[in-house]
Amino acid sequence: MFGQPSNWQHQLDHLSDGYRVITLDLPLFDPGFSECTVHGLGDYVRRFLDWAGIARAVLVGNSLGGHVALDIATRYPSRVRAMVLAGSSGLFERGFERGVPTRPDRAWIETRIREVFCHESSIPAGQGDEIERIVQSRANKLRILHWAKSAKRTHMGALLSRIAAPTLLIWGKQDSITPLEVAVEFLRGIRHSELVLFNECGHAPMMEHPARFTEVLRHFLHRHAPVACDA
Repeated sequence: MFGQPSNWQHQLDHLSDGYRVITLDLPLFDPGFSECTVHGLGDYVRRFLDWAGIARAVLVGNSLGGHVALDIATRYPSRVRAMVLAGSSGLFERGFERGVPTRPDRAWIETRIREVFCHESSIPAGQGDEIERIVQSRANKLRILHWAKSAKRTHMGALLSRIAAPTLLIWGKQDSITPLEVAVEFLRGIRHSELVLFNECGHAPMMEHPARFTEVLRHFLHRHAPVACDA
């Protein structure tokens, strides 16, 4: 879903009573951002934390966002209080970089969107319009390829044992992009990790089951960030 902040609207609405919640808009399609790598995004987030005066944060990421959180946790561990990964890349992901037509039509776009969700009824209204707007740009398509290739090159398997931060894995049982065995590999590799599975759920649990996702996240925060802090 290309990291749109609106993907996290339920969490923003329901966690801001006790936490400073920031839905950071990553510069995936900003032509002025030239560091089209996972490390580049990790450094972008670190610079944002510096600018915002946030010493340590709970990082919550879906798909590529989870990959960025992993990058920060391995390269800048002192900045990470805890981490929540949902359908994270970093080990394996069925990406979108292959088989992209020169001019993606609406049918192709809607097919790819359906692959993200377990149920079509979970797809947000207007999602197809937004994705169509993004992929119709040649520059955006090239950047999508750059991000996808960087994600594949930045394999985190050998680095997972370095992660000391408490880590919550929230995974859809029907995730076809980062299948369940990916979550199990994260669970085995990250020392202080736990896994919560959502049934009838695909690649974006915070969108497909927003209330339950927020409830599980709040419980995790109560244990690992028990007072109002940067989250």
